[in-house]
Amino acid sequence: MIGVFTYLIVGLLYTTFKLYPATCEVAQKNIDDAVWLIATIIISIAAIFFLIPFWIILLAFDVAKFFYKWRGKLHE
Repeated sequence: MIGVFTYLIVGLLYTTFKLYPATCEVAQKNIDDAVWLIATIIISIAAIFFLIPFWIILLAFDVAKFFYKWRGKLHE
């Protein structure tokens, strides 16, 4: 049971850190529109909670992207 909670907490932290820059960018772009700002926050929270179980897949994509960029720099 503790393992499941740990998995979900790590997923919460990872997805929050991954979505934070995009959320800040949208919020700062539309800082004068309160409705847009509230909608951005609510949708971001919903996306974070939807992606919590899939954080390991997101991490795998990030690792693959890192190696793809690294491989591209080797062949230049």
